[in-house]
Amino acid sequence: MTVNTPEGHPGEAGPRRSLFTAPDRLNAGPLHQILQAIRHRRVVFLVVVLLVAALALGLTLAQRSEYRATATMLVNGAEGGAQGGSRATATGRELLSLPSVAASASQSLGDISAESVADDVEVRGPDDADVLQATATADSPGQAARLANAYARAFVTFSGEGQVRNADRGTVSLVQEALPPDGATRGATEVVRNGLLGLAAGLLLGALLAWALDVTLTRRVRSVEELEEIYQLPVLAKIPRTRALARRAQMGDAAGQAVGFNEEAEAFRTLRTNLRYFNVDSQVRSILVASPLQGDGKSTIARHLAVTMASMGDSVCLIDADLRKRDPETMPGTEGLSLVLAGFDLETALTELPIAFDAVTEESRVLFRLANGPLPPNPSELLESARMRWVLGELERRFDVVIVDTPALGVVSDALTLVPAVSGVLIVSGIEQTTQQAALELRKQVSLLGGRPLGVVANFASRNRGYDYYDDDTYDGGRGRRSRRAPSTA
Repeated sequence: MTVNTPEGHPGEAGPRRSLFTAPDRLNAGPLHQILQAIRHRRVVFLVVVLLVAALALGLTLAQRSEYRATATMLVNGAEGGAQGGSRATATGRELLSLPSVAASASQSLGDISAESVADDVEVRGPDDADVLQATATADSPGQAARLANAYARAFVTFSGEGQVRNADRGTVSLVQEALPPDGATRGATEVVRNGLLGLAAGLLLGALLAWALDVTLTRRVRSVEELEEIYQLPVLAKIPRTRALARRAQMGDAAGQAVGFNEEAEAFRTLRTNLRYFNVDSQVRSILVASPLQGDGKSTIARHLAVTMASMGDSVCLIDADLRKRDPETMPGTEGLSLVLAGFDLETALTELPIAFDAVTEESRVLFRLANGPLPPNPSELLESARMRWVLGELERRFDVVIVDTPALGVVSDALTLVPAVSGVLIVSGIEQTTQQAALELRKQVSLLGGRPLGVVANFASRNRGYDYYDDDTYDGGRGRRSRRAPSTA
């Protein structure tokens, strides 16, 4: 039985992801992706919606105030009783809209063109009442009343001069002059309408912006299930986000952390067990610990895994293959991998770190470490060399497991040549740290190089409340409860 490997990889033993399968959200439809983006970027979405709606309301309120005044005219039918009155009202409504009426009103006003009068006056008249109304809209109350009255008088004059000579003419009289309105008539209807339009536009723009930020730009992985979907691999362990891992990233602290009853130690023991379970039929002698981005916690995972294996009786050697970053624990001039690759002796470059005491054999359990050594000018060439492959083969012969800690593969390409040289690749990705694009690129690189992925470690995962009792002073050296939200570091 072997761990899931990329499609077509030699030695694949068939799917073993039934326990790890999650909904394929990466292949979801556009609507689902937009809804997911809104949930992930809800702050951006809400800000855009509120801003656009407020802008629409502000523009509506900033427009010029309009005042409306109405003059009312009564129409009496010339003949035919009520039926004749109705015909006269309909006729008067049509005549009231004639350009000649607007021209006559413009002439009486003197300062407004006939076209403006026609645009600013609305003619209305219900079919069931012998009433005609001329409603004028203007910038001021007085101007609105003046315009409405001028228009109504022009029509009364027009009608009374006998210019309409048929049975439907009737008589028209001005029964109610327009009065200046008390306030502007731009009110609730228009404000509500524009506000709703602004809200709809804000929802659309907010959704599009959230989608752009969440998918097009730097979408970060937010769950263990998402890691499984991207890598198509099982998550072998979920490493909690705790202060203990952050402050105990050094080798000596990692050694103390691996022994005892605490959530961190239990997570790494689970990782060791799952690595063995998923590789029963294929011996793993060397493990390359890789991550897509810097800050995923790869070095912390490599160190704690090595310490955990050594404390449980495995013969382990940890190689620091990051030849671009100086290790603060390594003294200047100390021999390390870079010097070994340059021809120095391997045996003298190895250091021993006591991890635990075996009460049965009455011997100390130790971890062997090969530090990175002085930083060379050509790290890529050294790691690609035949000497590096010899070092790996020699250490695999001497130890049960060789763990190789490398730079982030998505940042520098130094360690890419080591992918096919080791037994398997253990991928470390940080929740809320790794981006989807970087994870997909790492998966592609491992597949192209013929590497054998062993599984994924989900770093910075939420703490398991089932381990709350581990936070007692008894297991924390008297330092009290640990914070649940402090991040660990690489």
